[in-house]
Amino acid sequence: MNRLKPSNKLLFWAGGAVLATSVFFGWVIPSTKSHAQKLATQAEQYRSSNPAQALAGYKMAAFLDPSQPDYNYRMADIYLAQNQPGKAMRALDQAGTPNAQLKAIEIELRSSRFQAAQKRIEKAIKLERTPGLYILQAKASLEAGDSANALASAKAAGNKAASIESFAQRVHSKQQGATALALARDLYGNGMPVSANRILDETAPESTLWYALKADILLTQQKVTKENLLAAKDYLKAAIKMAPYDISLHRQIKSVFDRLGDKQQSQAEEELIRQLVSQK
Repeated sequence: MNRLKPSNKLLFWAGGAVLATSVFFGWVIPSTKSHAQKLATQAEQYRSSNPAQALAGYKMAAFLDPSQPDYNYRMADIYLAQNQPGKAMRALDQAGTPNAQLKAIEIELRSSRFQAAQKRIEKAIKLERTPGLYILQAKASLEAGDSANALASAKAAGNKAASIESFAQRVHSKQQGATALALARDLYGNGMPVSANRILDETAPESTLWYALKADILLTQQKVTKENLLAAKDYLKAAIKMAPYDISLHRQIKSVFDRLGDKQQSQAEEELIRQLVSQK
């Protein structure tokens, strides 16, 4: 039996390692990625009917193919639908794409974590200076009560930030009365509820719009508590007292009664809405 020389042994083992590596990368990894795609496709089918199963599928897909950020991005969507922003943020951080970072910033803003949002924005701006990031920075500054920095960020964004620059100027000028109320409405409508609420708190409650906005802000928070619902109900009652024939207000308070589980009041509002509609 012929024995291999030491130099030939080295070549033999090296060749074996190359062959094994080729087999692994040429067959195992593609098959793993293919399996991850199948899992993600199956998970997509369960997103509405069975979110827990969908999450399990996306998690396994992300484990099998970490190079595909979309799996984590979809997981974040499910977590947000389940009112779990913390888990959504972790999934977005795992995704690591610019779009994922923008979504994470928006979650921070909606959760009133303005300093955390600013840190993320500053980090993103160092990598790429885009008008969108400066607009988000202006919004974060406004929500944090810093209208001066909001103006600076809006100006840095250029023409695309004309509306946010206008908001910052109006906030900075400390508007009063009806103009302040209109500003609060505009800020709320453009995704800045904290700024809107701050202005409302500095404005006398003299109109249905004031009470309706206060209720809206409470009802659209990231997490609506029973205390939020009760306070919103009181605001809506005050608004209805001023405008008893406003159907939209009655519909909104009916929704609050539904969420509070007050069937009797909900049915009473439903009957009242029916009467108001018939009188039109």
